[in-house]
Amino acid sequence: MVDEDYTMKNFVISLSNESQRREHIYTEFGKEGGAFEFFDAITPETLSKTAIDFGINIETTDLHPNEISCVFSHVVLWQKAIDEQLDYIAIFEDDIYLGKHAQAFLKDSLWIPERCEIIKLETLYRKVFLSRKYETLQLEHQRKLMVLNGPHMGAGGYILSRKAAEKLLDFTIKLPKLIPIDHIIFRVYPEVMNEKVYQLSPALCIQDVILTNGDTNFPSSLEDVRNIRKGESKVKKKLSLLAKTQRELSRPFLQIFSFIQNGIWFFQGKKVAKIKFK
Repeated sequence: MVDEDYTMKNFVISLSNESQRREHIYTEFGKEGGAFEFFDAITPETLSKTAIDFGINIETTDLHPNEISCVFSHVVLWQKAIDEQLDYIAIFEDDIYLGKHAQAFLKDSLWIPERCEIIKLETLYRKVFLSRKYETLQLEHQRKLMVLNGPHMGAGGYILSRKAAEKLLDFTIKLPKLIPIDHIIFRVYPEVMNEKVYQLSPALCIQDVILTNGDTNFPSSLEDVRNIRKGESKVKKKLSLLAKTQRELSRPFLQIFSFIQNGIWFFQGKKVAKIKFK
């Protein structure tokens, strides 16, 4: 689904046999007549060749093959942006929903200031740190760009400049130990390289598992292996009466602590916010 009027290249990472997810993406981009291309995701069967092609060591990682394949799918698209001399590239996963007026931001890159090399388009509905040091950039359709001052995880939707793709690719190849793709882009790379990551707010997209609060329409084997590796369970444990009582008694003290902590963050040039989806 390519439109010659589109100068921004939008790629959606998807397994070729995921018909339900692909129909969902056709629906999402079709709401406003958006243009995109599917990128057939790297699989555990093809990841060894990809690792050799890029010279990335996969022997020392703790990641499951499904997670490594996810990393490589993004890496190959970064290389594509470099090879095709794309000024900017928008990368999505195939379980995202798009917000209102999404195509105004996905049709071209004219709205992007030159200094913005990485733009996070999604939200996890969790509190994140935003920088008070840098100016908020007001955009059309009641959206704005702000600088993140801490990690905001998830790789469901983001935009990279070609320069950022080059730097991220080089950084990833040199990692002593491969880590999840969102940790590379939105935590380790900006911290180590002192690079700015911009957040579009309200978010332009959101992943299904976040929007449905875990009751996803698109069960993912990747999510399952990630939870196993992290030792997390999807089953919520019920609190005992004693635990509930202790939680309520501690609430006023936690509120006081939160107030003090917010004051400390304020003087450190940070502000806490929860990015909305619209």
